[in-house]
Amino acid sequence: MDEKLVDANVVEFTQEEREAARLEYKYGSPTFKAMRSMGVPEEQILQMMRQMEADETEKFAQVAARYNLDVKKTPEYKLKDLLEMEEEMSYCDKCDGKTCHKKHDKYEIPGVKRLSGEIGISWGLCLVGKMRRADERLPVEFRGMTFADFDLNLYEGEDAQAAAQALELAKKVVTDGQTNLYLYGTFGSGKTLLASLIAKTAMCKNRSVEFGTVARLLGEMKETFDDPTRKTGDVLNRFRYCDVLILDDVGAEQPTAWKIEQLFELVNARYADHRQLVITSNYTPDELHAELKKVNRVKAGQLMSRINAICEFGYTGETDIRFKLKKGVV
Repeated sequence: MDEKLVDANVVEFTQEEREAARLEYKYGSPTFKAMRSMGVPEEQILQMMRQMEADETEKFAQVAARYNLDVKKTPEYKLKDLLEMEEEMSYCDKCDGKTCHKKHDKYEIPGVKRLSGEIGISWGLCLVGKMRRADERLPVEFRGMTFADFDLNLYEGEDAQAAAQALELAKKVVTDGQTNLYLYGTFGSGKTLLASLIAKTAMCKNRSVEFGTVARLLGEMKETFDDPTRKTGDVLNRFRYCDVLILDDVGAEQPTAWKIEQLFELVNARYADHRQLVITSNYTPDELHAELKKVNRVKAGQLMSRINAICEFGYTGETDIRFKLKKGVV
């Protein structure tokens, strides 16, 4: 090929033109295209791009300093990831656990991880996501509620003071991770609501929780008797070794010798292993003892001895708030 012809096709770009092309490639956007169509001078647009690059460089330097990184050796995409992570965290820091205000609804919270000197972003389920997941395991009427929604104005007279003390004990269960609690009161007085809030808050703290009525939990054990694919011991171990076991409505089911024996084994295991236990009942401790000893006096006595030894007692009063909660009556 004729060398003169090749030379004739070589286009020489000035340094200014190369810079303009680089900035256009890096920051070109429909906004700048629209500005050009409106007659905005090219030099003004380039100046805006230069300012964008200067601002970005400053942000990169700041984020690198925050994470002890060498800004010159760290790829830009990693610095951008860190900046995006911090933007996400700005929303998470203000989260109330009920509504996610981020630009998406993935319910994830970012965090920085370091491995062999490398830095990266890890993602985990955020508080709202944990709340939603926990809600799926709770009675439908209590989903979406938190301790802040436990309205003491629904109680009448001295019951409000009793319920306030029960509420503080419920909070203590999840705050210290050690307190065991026996909640008692009339039908619909808020026992299961408090138990649900304990379960939700504990699950949001990444603690394993088993929550249900004694009838349901023991029923799950019985189902394994006729199912060769399931082992009774596996079900029992879930109840024995979870971080928090919540037995709702104890005494509501017809007591039998087998049920009392299994209930004793569960409570005794929690007692021996120092694992948290929450019990709700329509019966006072003395009333529950009286009912159970009609079937098995010895086991009833052993069971109540364990409960009295490890539990604090909360009384939710005689006001039935269930109807008021449904109707929103104060």
